[in-house]
Amino acid sequence: HPTISGLDLSIDIFPENRRAEYTATLDLTNGGETPIDTLHLSLKDFVSINSISIEKKTLSLVNWDEVHKQYMFRFPRPLQAKETTTLRVECVLDYIGFSQSDPQADLTFNGTLMGRDIIPVIGYNDAKALDQNRDRGDYGLTKLISRMASIDEASALSEDAFSPDAMWQKTSIQVSTSRDQIAFAPGILKRKWQQNGRNYFLYQIETPAPMHWYIGSANYKRYEATLRTRTKLIILYDQRHHYNLEHFENAVTEGIAFIQTNLGSYPYQQLTIAEIPFYEEDDFYTYPNVIAISEKHGWTADGRKEKHLVYIYYSIVRELIKQWVYQNLFIANVQGADMLRVALPDAMALHFIEQKFGKALVDRHVDQKIDRYGKGRGNEPNKEPPLLYADGIDYLEANKGTLALYTLIQELGAPLFSQTLVTFTENRALKPATFRHFYEKLIWKLPKDQRIDITKTFETVER
Repeated sequence: HPTISGLDLSIDIFPENRRAEYTATLDLTNGGETPIDTLHLSLKDFVSINSISIEKKTLSLVNWDEVHKQYMFRFPRPLQAKETTTLRVECVLDYIGFSQSDPQADLTFNGTLMGRDIIPVIGYNDAKALDQNRDRGDYGLTKLISRMASIDEASALSEDAFSPDAMWQKTSIQVSTSRDQIAFAPGILKRKWQQNGRNYFLYQIETPAPMHWYIGSANYKRYEATLRTRTKLIILYDQRHHYNLEHFENAVTEGIAFIQTNLGSYPYQQLTIAEIPFYEEDDFYTYPNVIAISEKHGWTADGRKEKHLVYIYYSIVRELIKQWVYQNLFIANVQGADMLRVALPDAMALHFIEQKFGKALVDRHVDQKIDRYGKGRGNEPNKEPPLLYADGIDYLEANKGTLALYTLIQELGAPLFSQTLVTFTENRALKPATFRHFYEKLIWKLPKDQRIDITKTFETVER
């Protein structure tokens, strides 16, 4: 299937109607060696296509599965090897009523957060795969050995873990919303204006990045500051939750300084931190120029209490490091991806907290992760893999994986760990990076007598 190599998006959000209308212009590149004559698309629920065309020629629908929202269109002419064409698709996301099983939290009256899944997924959509072995048997499906592709699978190695159907790309997103709301999107805010009683915003991702982002809209208050690191900080918040804005600002300032000292340049000149509703699927969303944080994490904490202040710093610094990792590593869509996406930034954030607040306050987070890992392991629907082959199950990388890498930081020393990471990113620039490659670099830095316990942690599973 072709790969998305460029995107321009114009989206109009109507929060009061829980509806969004949008037009996406996608560059599609055939990176293979043979022509492609059909286009396979996957849509999320409640999204419908009003029109779809290439070079102003409407595509013919040749097959579809309305239950699973899978569609197959015929190209006007085959897309030749190494050729790029432009797909224009007009869509509507429209929620009518409420579903018993789907909270429909991405488009609400006040607190919208829509992901890139509003854009049709090209080819196979692994997000729709049934990956729990305890359920697969009910449908006569064989059990999975792993929830992710093997480390050595050539096709998956060439895919980005965030968006397997897309290359890294620059992106332009124009958003409009109701007059009482502010919209945010990935990239730098280039322009804002009012038209026909609505607010408009133009955002641009100027440096190629993974196609991993969210678009938000809510009735926000706006806080701005220029940090001593010269980063422009924008905080979008519920007017009732103004207590910790300065703590957020200080955490960002110190987090960026930590990155600059240990890893190199922070990748963005502008950062937006946005408060999002507690009912979103995740509590943190991090992507180019944006960190979206649930209202239950730090916004109403008592910053006068050290444990609350530590959590604010820990959360902010972890997400900042994620931004650095995501912008500096093309993470391959294979086993171990979340050791780089989740565990690595988390472990480095724990080291930051130890450095700033002392080990006693880190131990509290360590104990929580040990507890969460134990509970999660007890509910494992498949078979727990070693960390080296971790396959994206929530309890594993974020808890056991983080603690294993945090131990490695302590064993190697933070300067050597950081330098190994920096060298690894420089050597893998826009080449597929796997956790196994990074792990091998780290292990060889250890004295031989220290390797046995570490390799046991990463390469085996205690039964």
